[in-house]
Amino acid sequence: RRFLLSVKKRWVEKKTPLPAWDEAIMAIDKTPISDLISARRYRELYYRISEILKRYLERRYGFLALEQTTSEIKHSLRSLRIKERDEFGGFFDRVDLVKYAKVQPQPGDAGAMVKKARSLIEKTKPETV
Repeated sequence: RRFLLSVKKRWVEKKTPLPAWDEAIMAIDKTPISDLISARRYRELYYRISEILKRYLERRYGFLALEQTTSEIKHSLRSLRIKERDEFGGFFDRVDLVKYAKVQPQPGDAGAMVKKARSLIEKTKPETV
């Protein structure tokens, strides 16, 4: 969405930021998921999707998820009383195994991980939207 503002008799265009959930879904859609899976670049894929989900949490709930460890994110979600906190925590725990412990996902795990990220975004999207 765009609108014009009058600033000192000049019109400037200003973009309204997308809602956090739309931005996150678009970012997932722009990720070359099939290419990364085909190339067996699982670590990169898991890293990208987890960063998208962390940015979503930052924008949606207002805490610095991108700067936090999984334990800190889980604590923040618990403090904010987010009912899906255990699902987010489990997601980041599983993703961390691929990102840091270099665990190779089983066939189909990468696709399931992406679907889980989408599901978490959809579940936590405000109902009034």
